[in-house]
Amino acid sequence: MKNTHHRIDALFIGAALAYLHWQGTTSRLLSQPVWKVAAITLTLTTFLLVALTGGSSIDRFHKVTWLYLLVSLATCYVVYGALVWQGRSHALLKGLASVGTASYCIYLVHIPVYRVVAKLPFFQSLPYPLAAKVVFALGLAIAVGFIMTRLVEVPFLQLRNRLFPASTTALGTPGPPESPPPGKAGPTPEPPPNQIS
Repeated sequence: MKNTHHRIDALFIGAALAYLHWQGTTSRLLSQPVWKVAAITLTLTTFLLVALTGGSSIDRFHKVTWLYLLVSLATCYVVYGALVWQGRSHALLKGLASVGTASYCIYLVHIPVYRVVAKLPFFQSLPYPLAAKVVFALGLAIAVGFIMTRLVEVPFLQLRNRLFPASTTALGTPGPPESPPPGKAGPTPEPPPNQIS
């Protein structure tokens, strides 16, 4: 966990995206081809920098200067894509949604998984060992995250819901009204204002 000033650029980018979205200007701005090319370029540049300079003298330099900024900008476009594609039925989107469902468990295991993968001697014989480790560890972390979600998170969430039923929905709106006790009628709901006589 880093201090706020270490992540203020990413926080600003997320807040700016939220502002543009609610102003209704994200589609007009980010749907232009130049933004799509920029997003792909930023993503590939970030990956290549990590793969080619890992362990070198400039590795830490670009990590603490502009590497995380590139990650934030590339992620910004991914979030925008999720906003635009919301509600659409597509196999790729369903797969990404499944990853999102398991994202917390993936987040919990990705560092331990990478540390285990990084110690495997097999990758040292490859041309770009760091890139290979990152790709393999990412896939393994997603797989382990899915397993943990199914075997640990979902059963405990179901147990929590049985023991402590929520009075509100996930969006904070009131849930279904509870039935009044036997022999005691609940208050009569008032009609809508346009039907009051």
